[in-house]
Amino acid sequence: MNSNVLVITGMHRSGTSVVTQWLHRCGLPIGTKLVPGGIGNAEGHFEDVDFLALHEQLLKNRKLPVSGFTDQPLQLLTAIDKQQLQALIVVRQRENSQWGWKEPRTCLFLDIYKELLPSAFYLVVVRDHNATVNSMLSREYATHIGKFQATKGLTRMKWLLYKKKSRKSSLENTQRNTSKYGYTITNVSSTISFHCRPKNTCSFNIRSC
Repeated sequence: MNSNVLVITGMHRSGTSVVTQWLHRCGLPIGTKLVPGGIGNAEGHFEDVDFLALHEQLLKNRKLPVSGFTDQPLQLLTAIDKQQLQALIVVRQRENSQWGWKEPRTCLFLDIYKELLPSAFYLVVVRDHNATVNSMLSREYATHIGKFQATKGLTRMKWLLYKKKSRKSSLENTQRNTSKYGYTITNVSSTISFHCRPKNTCSFNIRSC
């Protein structure tokens, strides 16, 4: 297995999707079946569906969250597990002499891939801890907001009921002030820049590609 393989990985919400998107546009084959876009990644996740499914199954078999969010050590893979990973690698290498894949859970299996792909190259994307966590929380918030909006009829009925009750309460003959509370969400666009050390002699801007 001497093909040129690039393994792209990193924590969820760390920028692996935008990096892989750029590499894909530059011509790197990353699979034909990719995870479609969704909340937080409208243009797509650029993850190979087969690698994702296999990683999730390996985690599930060990009673770990399929999300990969765990601080528990990963049990050693069995010979059958390794054969499944190797079989997928063989398929991809038959499709392209130079290729790669991106899937955050790959981080949990790096020792195995080092064994199966000793000549592979690795691109590990690291983002600031606070920015990563904030991005994860923002996506979780957006997901829940979407669920609430899907039941907005029921939600509005509850709001009207509370409003009606408050108007007809014992406060009716007292002085009161009804204020409206609102909020503004500002979308902050960020540009990801990469710099090659030393002396920052090489740099490129993902957005400009």
